[in-house]
Amino acid sequence: MFKDVKTQFVLFVLLNFLYASLFECKKKIYAQAENKCPMAFGSLYCSKLLPNANAEGNNLNQVNVAWLGTAGLYVSDGKNSFLIDPFVSRPSLAKIILHQKIISQEAEVKKAIEELNIKNIDAVFVSHSHYDHSMDAPLFADIFKAKLYGSESTLNVSRASALKNVQNTQIETDKAYVFGDFKITFRESEHGKIILGKIPYPGQIDNSFAVPAAAHEYKLGKVYSILISHPSGTLLHHASAGWLSDTLKNWKANVVFLGLAGRSSSNAVLNNIVDAVDAQVVVPMHFDNFFKPLSENAELIWGIGLEEFLKTAQSHNLKLRVKTLPLLQTVKLFD
Repeated sequence: MFKDVKTQFVLFVLLNFLYASLFECKKKIYAQAENKCPMAFGSLYCSKLLPNANAEGNNLNQVNVAWLGTAGLYVSDGKNSFLIDPFVSRPSLAKIILHQKIISQEAEVKKAIEELNIKNIDAVFVSHSHYDHSMDAPLFADIFKAKLYGSESTLNVSRASALKNVQNTQIETDKAYVFGDFKITFRESEHGKIILGKIPYPGQIDNSFAVPAAAHEYKLGKVYSILISHPSGTLLHHASAGWLSDTLKNWKANVVFLGLAGRSSSNAVLNNIVDAVDAQVVVPMHFDNFFKPLSENAELIWGIGLEEFLKTAQSHNLKLRVKTLPLLQTVKLFD
């Protein structure tokens, strides 16, 4: 039953639509003006926000981070900056279900850049090629004349976009890419199994890819876990809740940004991803409803179990702290 991957994903988004509709009937969601923590994420989530970056955020030893929703992060130390999986176009659920063609929305990309006051970036890193990770990356890179790092599938997305200022660079695993005090390293990983034990849109994107394209045409490609080292600390960006046996071997990180979608269980990802790198802090991401614009009230994606994860993580072990992110607001990462 439902063996076809496209059928599984359609079922998933339909259930998400039903969940969102019922939730909106239950209560109206308002964003908290001061910290941009949507009430839909819950009081426990909003009680664990990382501290806002202040005037001291310009100190060259401080690393600041901003969350763009899904697995999108903006990371900066005041000298060098980069984006990981930036995705703000967020096409509607109807477009995904009906297999309509989707394309990066320049107005939304520029709005996010203005909201976060991003003046420059050195690079854009893409963890895999699903549309909610790769679709907007070329436009962000083009605007800043930055390098775009991804798999061959991701680079074919960028090539299809035909943007003149993007510097496409294929990722080499275990190679250190240096930007000022940042050192970025990639390892191959595995995507979480979203529904009925299946990974959505498997396969590679070849050079026949053209934009606009339907969501299912954004094939997975290779999947990467990304380690970012800096004198202030080390963070791991793990966009999806899967892993390979040697993905994190001999890696250490102070903070793990962990995608929650597709996790088999909260304890499994904590044991095999967070504990594997001996992290002191875990920050959840990729749990928001990315079928709605960032300008609308944020919601949780159907069945994500955010509160369950938060409670499980905070009781996981004594040394692990759980921290959270407001939307589109720069926060201080390391103590």
